[in-house]
Amino acid sequence: MLVRTDMTLADEIDALGLASDPRRRQPVPLGVLVQDAVKGAAKAKEGLIQRAIIRRLALLGIVAVHVPNGGSRGRIEGARLKAEGVMAGFPDLILLGTAGRVGFLEVKGPTGRLSDAQRERIAMLHARGHLVAVVRCQDYAEQVVRQWGWVV
Repeated sequence: MLVRTDMTLADEIDALGLASDPRRRQPVPLGVLVQDAVKGAAKAKEGLIQRAIIRRLALLGIVAVHVPNGGSRGRIEGARLKAEGVMAGFPDLILLGTAGRVGFLEVKGPTGRLSDAQRERIAMLHARGHLVAVVRCQDYAEQVVRQWGWVV
């Protein structure tokens, strides 16, 4: 996922035309925006949350890498991607901390639920000794990495 580094998250939201509620013609606070402004578009909400998490973690010195694993594909494309290492249910973000630390975050929107493939992948990563968490906002993502001891 490309994230514009020359814009704030609020400016990106403005550029996407999502920053105001057309019924009220007033700006919507960012917290309300993430929860309500893109009704019926769970992936759009999740994308906004994920961008906010990436930005917050960058401020803490943590690199967050998104591997685009989702989306619908034809059988041939799906088979090719699977052969190239794409795994169903792999967490949204790979976190690179200092001193060789690696962790994983699965990002969910306010009402999102884990798929069976995501549960299996999280269990596999835990079994291999990796740190994995499911998060719904940047505040909780920061709390998680602090609990992991990555940030003092």
